[in-house]
Amino acid sequence: MAWPPPDTFCEGSHYLPLGGSVTVQALKVVVEPFSGRHHVYGIFALPETYRPGEAVLLSVAGAGRYCDTAEFAGYALDGVSAPAGHYLMRDHIRTRTALGLLLFGAGAELRQPRNWVLRYAAPPVLNGTKKGAICTAPSCHSADATGARTATAAGTD
Repeated sequence: MAWPPPDTFCEGSHYLPLGGSVTVQALKVVVEPFSGRHHVYGIFALPETYRPGEAVLLSVAGAGRYCDTAEFAGYALDGVSAPAGHYLMRDHIRTRTALGLLLFGAGAELRQPRNWVLRYAAPPVLNGTKKGAICTAPSCHSADATGARTATAAGTD
């Protein structure tokens, strides 16, 4: 068996549209692979302006990258409430991948929300950004080692 299964991966470099991306960490991670399928996932907050069905790229340390689409999971999920102007999305990795990571002693890393990162296409820059709104101007973003931008709230220095 290839590790992890090759069909779970995507190249990632061409999956998201050109024009930059925004990166968010998981708000919560659930790792319960012995409860059956679909019990290993991260919960993420996406802005309501990012429509379900749009491309997202999930990266999980040790488990690879997964091409997916945004899915609306509600405004409250597993004890997590969405921030104002956002909805929650649940994104899974394969149960067998999680079991492999647990067997190889990587369970603690798998359970850390900081190791679950969701990237989505950056929204267009808007004029007249309101205080507290997500700022999309390049000056409002910090870049990580991969060049991805992380959004900050406008007017909340």
